[in-house]
Amino acid sequence: MRNIIYNILIASVILSLNCAPVMAAAMPEPVPATQTDKQKAAAAKKKEAEKKKKAAEKAKAAKAKEKEKAAKAKEAEKRKAEAAKANEKKREEAAKTAAKAQAQRDKEAAERAKIAQQREAEKVKKEAAEKAKEEKALRDYEKYQESLENPKTEVISYFNLGFRAGYAAMMDKLTKTENGSLWGAGTLNSSNPLQQLKGGPGAGLDLTYNLEYGHFRFETGFDFRFLNSTSAYGFSAVREDKTYPGTHYYYLFDNLKETRNLFQVGVPVMFGAQFGRYYFLLGAKVHYSVMGLYSHSGKYDIVVQDPSMLEPYGRGIHSLNGKTDKPIKFGQPDVNLAAEIGIDLDEWMQAQPRTDKEAKKKQQQVKAGERLPFGREHVHYRLGLFAEYGVLNTNKTAAAKPLEFEGQELVQKSNTLLAMNGNTKLNNLFVGAKFTIQFEVPGKKARPVPPPPAYAIYSVVDAETREPIKVAFIETHATESGKVALREKQIGPKGIRQKHALGKFTVATTAEGYLPDTSHFMIEKVGSTEYVTIALKPRPVPPVLKIDTVVPPKTGDIFIVRNLHFATNKTRILASSEEALHDLYSYLARNPNVRIKIIGHTDSVGRDAANQKLSDGRANEVRKDLIERGIAPERIEAEGRGESQPIDTNDTEEGRQNNRRVEIEIL
Repeated sequence: MRNIIYNILIASVILSLNCAPVMAAAMPEPVPATQTDKQKAAAAKKKEAEKKKKAAEKAKAAKAKEKEKAAKAKEAEKRKAEAAKANEKKREEAAKTAAKAQAQRDKEAAERAKIAQQREAEKVKKEAAEKAKEEKALRDYEKYQESLENPKTEVISYFNLGFRAGYAAMMDKLTKTENGSLWGAGTLNSSNPLQQLKGGPGAGLDLTYNLEYGHFRFETGFDFRFLNSTSAYGFSAVREDKTYPGTHYYYLFDNLKETRNLFQVGVPVMFGAQFGRYYFLLGAKVHYSVMGLYSHSGKYDIVVQDPSMLEPYGRGIHSLNGKTDKPIKFGQPDVNLAAEIGIDLDEWMQAQPRTDKEAKKKQQQVKAGERLPFGREHVHYRLGLFAEYGVLNTNKTAAAKPLEFEGQELVQKSNTLLAMNGNTKLNNLFVGAKFTIQFEVPGKKARPVPPPPAYAIYSVVDAETREPIKVAFIETHATESGKVALREKQIGPKGIRQKHALGKFTVATTAEGYLPDTSHFMIEKVGSTEYVTIALKPRPVPPVLKIDTVVPPKTGDIFIVRNLHFATNKTRILASSEEALHDLYSYLARNPNVRIKIIGHTDSVGRDAANQKLSDGRANEVRKDLIERGIAPERIEAEGRGESQPIDTNDTEEGRQNNRRVEIEIL
């Protein structure tokens, strides 16, 4: 119960609090008590003062508000001015940036233009240099060909190593002096001189230089020779015995031999000529004696004529105390006339002339008997006969007593017989055979100049408008051999420039939307440029059989795939066939239930077997392409029929082009 009363009191308080404003609003305002005039005047005055105060406050508030508004307007104007200034600054900076960017762009454009101009100038310069180079190559080749047709006489040098062997003789002649003796003043007188020249072997070594100019030959160098000669003498000498006046001793010399050895160094000066394999040389040689030796031997018989005796009597045969290998001195120089004649052995001893194509290409072919050009055949061989004879001989020795006697019989000393007489001279003779090895050092030869290449400039144009075709394909073959001279190549509006050998050529040209063309041209001169302009006729637009999927195709329907191109005599599909292949793929993709057979055909040019193989390959290439694009393999068959089913004549190019086709048969 207590809780109930407590809850009621709390509720009453809450209600009284919530209802107090309502009750206050509902209670009427109390009516003031009646005022006096004074009170009314005071109240009015107070009211007026309050009104004025409020008006003043209101005016003050309005003025403050106006002032605030003016301040705000001023601030706004200031912000606007600052914003305008900032915008102007931004515009100026943007203008500067734009100007700077434009200047940079102008600079870059100028640099690009300069680079382009430089590249163009370099291109022009390079083209001019290439042209000048080609022209120079052509001039050099023509000059070289002219030199082959009108060859100049070449100067060729040889260094020779010669070996000589033969017969040598030192031809001396003993003559009497003014006093009647064979030698100078002495105790002996001689009479009845007998002399027999036997000679001996000789050998020589030549180290010479030989110059060849046409047929003319000149030779000089060093000549080393060894001469050996023997002479036999017979004479008698008489001596009067001063101790026994009237007594004479007769010395009868028999089989007296003297052998002389002479080593000389000389300088030859020879002139001559060569005709074919034969040559000759004439001239002189000046020799200087380096060493001379002598030896002699013999016997003599002494006969004494004594006035007290009725008849002369002999004192026996005695041997001459000869000297062996003793030095002998000669005067200088020894001038000889010389001659040589012989034959060139290259034809038999040198490598045989080459006649193969490689030798012909290098211009190394020679005729029999001619010398091969410098190279591995630079060594030559000669065999000749020679003769040398001394004509201006100063080889005479001073006079000396050849014989001195001790007692009455024995020879004490003897000297070379050349010393017996002050007028004795030697006329040397040397004849024999000579073998020479020549090492060739040819003169300056013009190097072979390869022929400069010829060029063909290809361009493909529309036969009707003569405008360049944007994309075309050419392939060039040698007309006679059929070898590829230029593999299939794409040509743009500017054309292409290609090197070519000399000969006749056939060029096959294709372009999308044009009939293929086969044309011919010839390059006849090295270094020339042939302009090959190919005009293609636009392909006539044939009626195209369209397969409409509202009207489904019937089994057995056949239609030709247009604009499907292959490389010449190949199975490779050209890039210009993309549109035709895409259309065929799209048709098969839209009609998943259609199966087809791809049939390849060719014209009648070539062998049947080759055409059959080509048609099979092309049909299978189309099938392969469609499978790679996503068509199921079981939906496509391929077959080649070669040249067996033409649809046009094979006598014209246009007819053959129509026969070279790919057909689609609906299965």
